[in-house]
Amino acid sequence: MIARLNLRPVCAALGIAIFAISSAANATVHRVYPGQSLQAAVDAASPGDTILVEPGTYKGTDSTYGLRITTNNLRLIGKTSKGRGDKGKVRILHDGSQETGVYAAPAGCEYRDVEGSCDAPRVKGFYIRGFTVEGFPQNGIQTRWVDGFQFVDNESVNNLNNGIYPTLSA
Repeated sequence: MIARLNLRPVCAALGIAIFAISSAANATVHRVYPGQSLQAAVDAASPGDTILVEPGTYKGTDSTYGLRITTNNLRLIGKTSKGRGDKGKVRILHDGSQETGVYAAPAGCEYRDVEGSCDAPRVKGFYIRGFTVEGFPQNGIQTRWVDGFQFVDNESVNNLNNGIYPTLSA
């Protein structure tokens, strides 16, 4: 009797691995320095990109959020310098009318929308490390309708409702 080898699962796994490697190979690292727009870097990023942020103070220009993320698989990494106090941190400060410091959600889905009201595809993957978010009247860092997120070594300072607030996310 001759045994037949089913190559379909092997070929499927190989195809997925090649896609993952090519996606990682196309990822870009965007660097942001004090005085530059962090939101502009986020807006220019593609899925899988990393935004590396130098220590400094950043203020949002949006009327609702200090920083708005809608891109899949985006990595925000704040470079911190220990022993330098606030000068060694990546700080996002409330500036005017913003309600939430960092908000990750699908485009068109806002933090005041009720459950079930966002019919956009969920954001897939969000990573934020090394940020200090300060003085917002609602939330410091919030995800909404995001699958696969990580918050690592972030600080929430004097945000009135919630410091770090994943909601309707998995």
